[in-house]
Amino acid sequence: MPKTSLNALDEIYQYFMHRSGPLSGLHLVNFIGYINTKNDSIFPDLQVFHTQMDSNDLYVVEAMTRSINLPDELIKTYLEDNKHNSNVFITSQVMKPKSKGKILLRSTDPFDKPRIFPNYFSDEKNEDLELLLEGIKLSKKLVQTEILTRYKAKVVKFTLPNCKDYDFDTDEFWRCAIRNIGSHLFHQVGTCKMGPEGDPTAVVDPRLRVHGLKGVRVIDGSIMPTITSGNTNAPIIMIGEKGAELIKEDWLGNVRDEL
Repeated sequence: MPKTSLNALDEIYQYFMHRSGPLSGLHLVNFIGYINTKNDSIFPDLQVFHTQMDSNDLYVVEAMTRSINLPDELIKTYLEDNKHNSNVFITSQVMKPKSKGKILLRSTDPFDKPRIFPNYFSDEKNEDLELLLEGIKLSKKLVQTEILTRYKAKVVKFTLPNCKDYDFDTDEFWRCAIRNIGSHLFHQVGTCKMGPEGDPTAVVDPRLRVHGLKGVRVIDGSIMPTITSGNTNAPIIMIGEKGAELIKEDWLGNVRDEL
């Protein structure tokens, strides 16, 4: 249900007069955790988001659930529960996914849309799927802690048409749910990998120039050979800054040569 202008005015008044309400904090993503599920690794393999929703905050709940493309029936379940309860969405993200997608040209027309194959959960050993299942189990342990049981926290039961053959909250159910409603977090990288000219999988050289072409560079997250741990925003800003410096260096060098 859309938030009305009156709702917005109430929130603005609440913030300016009492420094409280939705505008007084991060609200959506309240805090993020990095978890290592493997004892033999010094690096975290899961990024866990905790998204808090106030009771009867139907606008935020619907906006959040639709932003990650949940099915309508599941959104209705959460909206109904939110009418009477505050909610926290605990979502896990694989830090170093083993599954790899690809992007192919559809035609020789540069304006034609490319063919995109995400290939989620395509790794042979199902490591991505099992890691997300581990994230769900860790989240359930959090719900069972003393502080949250004191507030009667519980996992909201839901159903999915493709998972009706499995009992809710079993490993089989969660694996099915992950495959059906699992999604990416818009941090895809690596489709124009940086590498030496002899690498058949590399697209650009260390100065971000496309192999075999003149006057063409790629300066964005697609040049990363592997994904970084965590959100890619900061690394991509760095790539943009570095790319700008490389262009200036080459351009100024050509000007000096001409002089």
